[in-house]
Amino acid sequence: MILIRSLSSRCVALIAAVIFVISAAAAPISGENGVKETVARYNQGLAAASRSGNVAILEPLATEKIVSKTFLWIHSWQDSNLYMKAELTKLDFNYVNIEKNTSTARTREEWIYTYYDAQTKKDAMPKTQAVYEMKYTLFSHQGKWIISDTKILSEKHIPLEKLRK
Repeated sequence: MILIRSLSSRCVALIAAVIFVISAAAAPISGENGVKETVARYNQGLAAASRSGNVAILEPLATEKIVSKTFLWIHSWQDSNLYMKAELTKLDFNYVNIEKNTSTARTREEWIYTYYDAQTKKDAMPKTQAVYEMKYTLFSHQGKWIISDTKILSEKHIPLEKLRK
């Protein structure tokens, strides 16, 4: 018990990232289920990367361009000692289209997030619900789906305090 309590949150995040990478490298899933699984894993990885800063967990799921873009976004916040705590609370697939080795998926995603200050360990911004309509473009490579583009079609952010009133 003492060992578990002494683990830092970064260490726990690193362990979670390793488990995530191992699961992401599991046997490929083809067809529509494979597209959905890739997008879901990408979102889980995005939440984990936003906490730890380690975007390597996205590498089995997305192109270098997407991973680099995510790295810049996360580290632009972390350079100011702000880290995101994000949780995907709902993921609905509105549309999945597969043509040969490419696919397009549209989702509706509900997230709860906040940013906390790494120095003070306090929330720097209020908890917020974000609702995104997203478009993902994927291609098939060696039996796995890889995300090559993401596009926010619409987004709405509502502080949780306003939702409770």
